[in-house]
Amino acid sequence: MIVCRKLNKKFLKVLALALLFSLILQNRTPITYVQGQPQPTLISISPSHVSVTSDEKFNLTINVNNVTDLYAWQIMLVFNTTVLNVTNAWLPWSSDYVFYGKMSVRPGPVINNTVGYVLCGDSLMGEQETFNGSGMLCKIEFQPKTLGTSSLNFLRPLEGEGSKTFLLDSNLNFISLEAADGEVDVSINRPPNQPIGVSQFRSDSVTVIPEGGTTPESTVVFKATVSDPDGDSVRLEIELRQIDEPFIGEPTPETISDYVLSGTEVTITRYGLVNASYHWQYRARDINGATSNWTEYETVGNIDFTVYVSTKFMIGDWVRTTANLNVREGPGLSYTIIDTMPEGTLGRIVGGPVEADGYVWWEVDYVVGVGGWSAQNWLELDRSNKPPNPPTELNQFEYDGTPLDVGAITRESTVMFKGRISDSDGDRVKLQVELRRLDEFGGEFNEDAGGFKESESVESGSIVTAYAYDLIEGSY
Repeated sequence: MIVCRKLNKKFLKVLALALLFSLILQNRTPITYVQGQPQPTLISISPSHVSVTSDEKFNLTINVNNVTDLYAWQIMLVFNTTVLNVTNAWLPWSSDYVFYGKMSVRPGPVINNTVGYVLCGDSLMGEQETFNGSGMLCKIEFQPKTLGTSSLNFLRPLEGEGSKTFLLDSNLNFISLEAADGEVDVSINRPPNQPIGVSQFRSDSVTVIPEGGTTPESTVVFKATVSDPDGDSVRLEIELRQIDEPFIGEPTPETISDYVLSGTEVTITRYGLVNASYHWQYRARDINGATSNWTEYETVGNIDFTVYVSTKFMIGDWVRTTANLNVREGPGLSYTIIDTMPEGTLGRIVGGPVEADGYVWWEVDYVVGVGGWSAQNWLELDRSNKPPNPPTELNQFEYDGTPLDVGAITRESTVMFKGRISDSDGDRVKLQVELRRLDEFGGEFNEDAGGFKESESVESGSIVTAYAYDLIEGSY
């Protein structure tokens, strides 16, 4: 019998609440107001004041604070239909919802964009633990229609006969409450400012590619500072085309940055460019979709840069001259001739390529001690055995491994020399040290005199040790 009475009570309560919601929509209520808690509860809008642009949807949250014994609730929010429309309203199913994890009616919202109100509500079902504290009631999505300001008002009265916004306790009595209304300002989204500090660089992001210049790399870096008068987040967009392709007014997918804070310098890196001449234009886009005007980089109609990645040589290749070949101070016929290399001179590529004056130029360190720029036409890849690279990480030590500074004194007769050695062809290699007393050969080295201290032969790239034993007193 006890169980039956509880079930009947739950059924009657749910039935009463269903009737309550139905009658409220008809401006009628059968509930008699009973004085509620001594401390009024607050329902509010978060955020209470919103500034948005005319093309920007936004959400607001309706919250309740400091409520005790909440069993059912309803809100009617009134807005200006000239400025706003409501596009959606829903009861969240998250832990901050007041009836999360409980059985509730969850009726659908009533949205009226003609009169200008949205009605939401919910009620627990049967005898359940009521809600105490602060939490979320519902969320409402708005769509701005035109410029202007709209108040967001909870329809009064907040309790008693005819109320549209109310809270009920477990005895279906009105809970005394207060309401904090809100406001929405709809303004024009101003377009972002034109990007400034716009430039193009090689892959190191430091070496500027001048307008019309040639880069020997397939990677180009673009930089610009973007900003927005409204302080919106903004991104850089670039339309990059080969010179024979017209612009179409759409950014190329590989040259769009992430959104950044207004006033930030943005970097876009474009990889994998093919050999060709290019032109590009740029603009800024804010996070709301407004854009600045397209601006072509530097001179309109010009080639902005040319990519020429030579497949003939690579940095580090050994080459040999096929004729008497001039060596110039820079890549071009206008640069001063430093020297002329005889046919068959061996050298190593250390820079380039650069296309200028109808030639492709490479920077070459020749084995005779001359370095400069030579035209590719009279260079060929040398496939003969090339000399090993100069040793690196060289140092001198006492026999026990104690480092010896330059000019240091050791009381031992054995000195160790260490260094890293490598070979361009990947051949095995060894370290040779010519060690002379300062009073030998007039203080000069004499390679013809022999007597080198040598390490064992090792794989290219290894660190090796050469020993000098039985040294006599003297300076070396």
